[in-house]
Parts: sequence; C-alpha cells; structure tokens
Amino acid sequence: MRCILDERGYCLMQIECSEKHNNIDLGILLLGIVLFLNPFFRGLFFEKEMYIAIIVLAVIFVFNLREIDLYSFIHYFALFFGFIYLVNFIFAIDRGKAIYEVIKNSTYILLFMIISNKLKCDNQISFLNLVFVLSGLIVVLIGFSVLFGTFVYKGAIQEGMMSSTFQYHNTFGAYILGVFILALGEISERSSWQNYILNGVAYILFLGFVFSYSRGAWILFPISYLAIVLLLNNEGLMNVIISFFSVILGFAISFLRINKAVSSAKSGWLYIFIGFLAVIIMSFVLDVLFKRKLNINIKRKYVILSLLILGIFAKFLPKSVLQRISSINLKTFTVVERNVFYKDALKIIKDYFVLGTGGGGWQTLYPQYQTYAYTTTQAHNYIIRVFIEVGILGLIFLIGFYLSVLYSSFYVIKHSKDNRIVSVIVAVVVLVLHTFIDFDMALGSYSVLVWTLVAMIAFKYREIRNESLKVKSVSSFAVGVFTVVLFMISLAFGMGILYYEKGVENYRKEKYVDAIKYFEIASKLKFFDADYKVDLAKTQYYYGELKKSRENIEKALKINERNEQAMIEAIRIYLEDREVDKGLNLADKYLKYYPLVDTTYVNYVNIYYTLGVSYIEKDRDKAKKYFEKVVKVAEGVEKINKKLEITKKELLKGVKDVPEYYVKDRFRVNLDKNVLDKINKSKLLVDVL
Repeated sequence: MRCILDERGYCLMQIECSEKHNNIDLGILLLGIVLFLNPFFRGLFFEKEMYIAIIVLAVIFVFNLREIDLYSFIHYFALFFGFIYLVNFIFAIDRGKAIYEVIKNSTYILLFMIISNKLKCDNQISFLNLVFVLSGLIVVLIGFSVLFGTFVYKGAIQEGMMSSTFQYHNTFGAYILGVFILALGEISERSSWQNYILNGVAYILFLGFVFSYSRGAWILFPISYLAIVLLLNNEGLMNVIISFFSVILGFAISFLRINKAVSSAKSGWLYIFIGFLAVIIMSFVLDVLFKRKLNINIKRKYVILSLLILGIFAKFLPKSVLQRISSINLKTFTVVERNVFYKDALKIIKDYFVLGTGGGGWQTLYPQYQTYAYTTTQAHNYIIRVFIEVGILGLIFLIGFYLSVLYSSFYVIKHSKDNRIVSVIVAVVVLVLHTFIDFDMALGSYSVLVWTLVAMIAFKYREIRNESLKVKSVSSFAVGVFTVVLFMISLAFGMGILYYEKGVENYRKEKYVDAIKYFEIASKLKFFDADYKVDLAKTQYYYGELKKSRENIEKALKINERNEQAMIEAIRIYLEDREVDKGLNLADKYLKYYPLVDTTYVNYVNIYYTLGVSYIEKDRDKAKKYFEKVVKVAEGVEKINKKLEITKKELLKGVKDVPEYYVKDRFRVNLDKNVLDKINKSKLLVDVL
C-alpha cells in the first residue's frame, strides 16, 4: 500500500485500498468479534477468562498466518519488552505468576503485530473503533441494568459506583472514556443519520463514565476533550462540537432524574431513553442550523471559551457528584494510600533494580515491605509495576515503546487529515495516563484496547511513510510456531483451572479420593502454580498420604519460597518429622516475609511455645531457649505496634475521609487471648527455668 502526499505532506490517496474500500478482511472481522466480547468476561482480569480469550485469539492467529513486518520503533520496543519478560521468568520470585505475565504480554504483542500488519484501509480502523464503541455501549447498559435492579451481575455496582463487567469502577471509567473518545472520532468523519445515532450512543457512554465516579478519569476528561478540539480539522471539529452540545443537553435533561431513580431504587430507563432521543433531535437541529443553513466556520478559541463557560453549570450537578469532584486533592485517603504503595514499591525496586522480580513480583513481595498491613494484589501504577517485574531494562524498553508511539503519533497528526486517527491517538494517551495511577493494565480487556489502538497508529505511520521505511520481516512459520506454543500452554493452564475447580467441589463434598485425583491433574497441567500443589498436599495429608504431601509442599516452595500456605504446611511437616532445625529456619523466614500479618505471630508463638513445653521434662535449657524466643517475638510486636501508631498519625494527619472500619486493625499487629496467655506463661517459665 502507498499513500500519495500533497505538497504539504498530507495523505491524499491510498492506492491499494481504493479498490477494496468496502471490504473487511475475514481476519479483521474475526478479531473484531473477539474484541467485542472480551469486556463481558469480568474485563479479563481473572486467569480462567483470560486463557479462554488467548486460546480463541491463537486459533484466529493460526488461520490468518502471514509474515509480520517490523517497520517502526514501536514494533522493536514491543518485541524487546516481551523478550525481557520471557528472560526474567528464569529468575522470577514466583514462576507461577511470572509465566502468566509472559503469556499475557506475548498475546498483547502478537495481537499488536498482527493487527498492525493486517490493516489496509481506514474503513478497517472505523470497523474496529465501532466494535469497541458498541461493546462499550453494552457494558454501560449492563451497569445501568444492575443499577436499576433489572438483573443482578456480581460486582457491577460497588458502593453506588458503576463498575459493570469490569468489577472495578476506576478502570471501567477510564475504559469508557477511551471508548467515548473513539466515538467522537467516528462522529467527526460521518454525516446525517449515522452521526445522530452515534451522538445518542456517545450520550449513554458519557452517562456511564459519570456514574463510574472515577476521579482520575474525570480529571482526564477535560484534557482529552481539549486535545480533540485542538487537533481536529474544521469540518470534523464542527461535528464534534454539535455532538458535545447535544450530549450535554441530553445529560442536563436526564441526569438528575436518573440519579434520583438510582437513589430511590427505581428504574430510570425512561429517562435514559428521553435523554437519548433528545440528543438525536438536538444533533439534527444543530446539524441543519450550523452546517447546512449558516455554514459557520468554527474558531477554536471560541470553542475553548464555550467549553469553559459550560463548566459553570457544574454547580447544578447532584451532591454525590459534586462531593466526589470536591474531594479531588492530595489529602484524601485514596491518594495517601496510593503514595504508600508507591513508596513501598520503591523499596522492592531498590532490592531488585536490574533484573526485577519477574511477573507478579508486587503481589508476592509487598507483605515484606509494606508500611502498614494493607491488602492489595496490585501496585496501582503500571510504570512501577513494570519496574518491579522486569527491572531497569524493562522500564527502558517500556519508555522507549511509549516514546515511539508518541513520535509516530506526532508524525501521523502532522501528515494526515483523518480525524479518526486523531481520536485513536488521544484515546491511547488518555488510557496510558490513567495507568500511572491505577492497575488498569491488569485487566486484559483494557490492555487489548490499548495495544489494538497502538496497532492502528503504527498502520497509519506506515501508510504515510511507506516508501521511506526500512522493513524487516518475521516468517509466517516462526509466527505460527510461537502461536501454537502460546495456544498449547494456555490450553493446558485453562484445563488445569477446570480440574482444580472439580477438585475443590469434591473436597467440599468430602470425596477426598476424587479431590486428590483432580488436584493431581490440575497441578500437572498448571505446573508452575504453587497454590495448586499446596491444596493437593493438604488433601493428601488429610487423607493420610504423608510422603506425597511432603513432596508436593516442597515442590510448591521451589516454585515460590514465599508462598504463605506452603511455608505454614512445610513448617508443620518438618516439625512432625522431627526436623526441628529445618522447621525453625523456615519459621524465621516466614516471620521475615510476613512481618505485619497477625497470623504470622500466632503461628510463630504456637510453634516455639509447643516446642518449649515438649522439652520441659527432657531438656530444660532447650525449653528455656524456646520460651525466650516467644518472649522476644512478643517484645518485637510491641515495638512494631508503637511504630505503626506513629506512622498512622503521620499518614492520616489532615485526611478527612479516613474509613475507620478499614484502618482500625491495619496499624497494629493483633494477638488473640490464647496467644497472649502463651506469651505470659512463657515469661513465667523463662524466670523459673
């Protein structure tokens, strides 16, 4: 494909595409179907759904094999980024989590490579954009269905905030904002009835975005809209301005009524329909008035001024929204806690600076480094997460990837009049910016959207620079082999999850023989999952297969020596097998890795107290040593609690929205009465012995 440029460097004509303008490639069509469906499966946050999506994508990739051209820095940095995850798997702290990250990132990069090579025409970009828009529309409607009580979807609404199928309102808000921007891009390039319908869709997307109550996404909204206004050409800008005022009108007419319906647990579908209809009518009226009758040439300075004036109407928003907006400051509990996450993450980075921890490093290591006893599986910042997992080299490759995307974007904007690609670029920037404050990229649907949009940018860059680009190709055979390997591993792991679920079901029914059988199959299929081996070992122990139980616990520790349940079980087994030194060495590691977890001290005290009691008659000196250990750990808890109390006062000073129910037990190690009794008895026995 070649692009004819005018004297200013603008793309005037796509040679190859002109003859096939109305055709959608079968591969693109199949990918579009998968991209449409993927948000509906809990945002692809969980492994089971993610593996299903990868298996389906791999099948599509295999049946659409072709050479992959590497024609931009985006492609090379993407490959380097994926490669560093693969290499770091060898040194990973937890290989189970690390291989999952390798599989996910490999899938995203392969998706990017294939789409950036298969795209031939702008109508294919439009097709994929509309796939995301329609999918986003249904995601929002699912959220409202739950909000209005039409049906139940677990996790779709949390504390009045819409999460829909994503089950996390911040990521949902950012995702819908990105899709809303894509809708604006399509609106800018269309006319008549198509635009009127798209404006109605944009209105519903905007409603969902507002009801997400995502403050981070709200902050990005005016920035993204300003970027759209500044970058679109005049005709496209006119369409977007008409859309903006139509959506705002529909929002003004319906929002208070919808919000009231939500507050009173009543259905608000009628008000959404009224708003939708109002937007379509307003779009038609403004389109006729400004474009066909008055033929007004939009001046950007007046547009920006009008947007600022519209901000005055924010005071008419409901209290719930105004309170959420007014709470955007650095002294909210959410911001304070995020800062704690980031500081603790830097402690991990300091210890694993060059190579990183491998995938899943934060989730595995944070209990050892945490400032207080919070619980989170995510670092809430993609840059920091990458730095933790793949070290400084991985971070350099990620930054190189981002810079390559920015460079290609600037080049495309400078040389293309296509407004759709402007919306794609703005959407990518907004989506990536939000990952700096949240864990959006942990959701497969969000990552797929970002990588697909980047593929569109790469395609447009190639379209414009076609003849001046140096291209290297990867053979279809190599791509095919890689895809098949990805398919086989994902299939095995996905089946492992199914067998594990059967094992759990049989265990609950007390069918232990069947449970062991299913757990064994699951642990063989998902061979790097320490948790599966722990559950297998526990069941084997309960059933009396002590030797096999020990073997599987030790296998779990080889996969992840910090697995809490594996450590607890291994300590118990070693002590029962009279390998006291081995058990106590592991107990000391357990205390080191989980220093702020209550159960750590409960188990630690029980271990040493039980040993002390067992040696009172046989070896009083050894018994005293064990009781002294109990006393020492109790003194350590007192010091920790004093330090945590000081930390609590410093962190929460000036924070008005502190959730007392949450922080109550987060800033101290709590020991139950039974443990305290053992500590007191140990103190007495130390004096006596």
